[in-house]
Amino acid sequence: MRFEGALPVRAFASYRGQRNLPGLWWSATARPAVRRRARGWGKFEATGTVCNQVGWEFRLLGAPDAVLVRNVRWLVGYRPPRHRLEPVAFHLLAAFAEPAALMDGALAVGRS
Repeated sequence: MRFEGALPVRAFASYRGQRNLPGLWWSATARPAVRRRARGWGKFEATGTVCNQVGWEFRLLGAPDAVLVRNVRWLVGYRPPRHRLEPVAFHLLAAFAEPAALMDGALAVGRS
């Protein structure tokens, strides 16, 4: 079963002055485990069961590591096309195909 072909399990309500945007949007969030309510755990278990029945993987993840988040936010600044320098980008992708320390990968490409 293709995820894109699945129908929503509930209708999306909307009203004037609504602060959110209901609709068919994909999303992923990190909800801290300490803030999950008991009724939420039942929904997560049911979701996992249904996913297993159709051959999908379902994982409930906690908040990401704070250092990882800071590093990713820093790296996002280099996503604009003006920072993609070929063939350096090709060599960097190869150097970081497996997890490595930033300076080790940069030095492997020849730039610190």
